[in-house]
Amino acid sequence: MGKFDPQMDKPYKLRILFFDFNIPYLLKNSDVFVGGATVRLYAFCKGLIHRGHSVGVLTWKGSKEFVGSDPGFGMIETYHKEYGLKYLRWIYYRIPRLFFSIKNYKPDFLIQRCACFKTGIIAVSSKFLKIPFVYMVANDIYFDERLSTVLSHRNRIFYNFSLK
Repeated sequence: MGKFDPQMDKPYKLRILFFDFNIPYLLKNSDVFVGGATVRLYAFCKGLIHRGHSVGVLTWKGSKEFVGSDPGFGMIETYHKEYGLKYLRWIYYRIPRLFFSIKNYKPDFLIQRCACFKTGIIAVSSKFLKIPFVYMVANDIYFDERLSTVLSHRNRIFYNFSLK
């Protein structure tokens, strides 16, 4: 049969956790532009649930209320997007909130798309928690010489670390 997911109130095969702060905007059908990677992630979520897996998506605090309806998968709220001191909030607020949200969900796999600073943070969290990290490629720009034109030096360092 499989493991039991108390959040979804049913048995499951694998517990998969995605990271995507854009999914609430897609679910709400808001005016905020979401790219094809978010649409693809939504399709993955639906397909994985159909195959009997438990799926959660790490998102921002208040996203459940923003969406207003049940998307059929767990929306795991992590942190308020604007809370804290601008240059310090990652260190004392966001990273701990992300880490404990991942730890409390207890996923079998942690999947993140898009190349940025957060990719490194998610990869480090998965390493500490001994959860396999999967990087889902969103665009071929992240694997050729154009990467330096779209990412800052700091973001490239964290992104390259996450790939290792």
